[in-house]
Amino acid sequence: MSTAVRDEIASFILLEVLADEQGDALQPDTPLLNGLIDSWALMQLVVFLEDRFNLTVEPEEIVDANFHSLEAISAFVEQKGQSSDP
Repeated sequence: MSTAVRDEIASFILLEVLADEQGDALQPDTPLLNGLIDSWALMQLVVFLEDRFNLTVEPEEIVDANFHSLEAISAFVEQKGQSSDP
């Protein structure tokens, strides 16, 4: 898994979603959907991922398995990027 992808996602979450309030709590395996980010922040994250990584996140892909941590999101983005390559 690319640490560059994970770091870019982490930066977005810290700066745009958490506004640096809980930055110390954000680790690669930190559970995000258990109160750290809400549904609005999750939608902001999805829009960021689609715009930044040029991919489409389908509604059925917005599940805990894909968004529960930075590691999961990074793996999801990389998998989506590979599946969209010609």
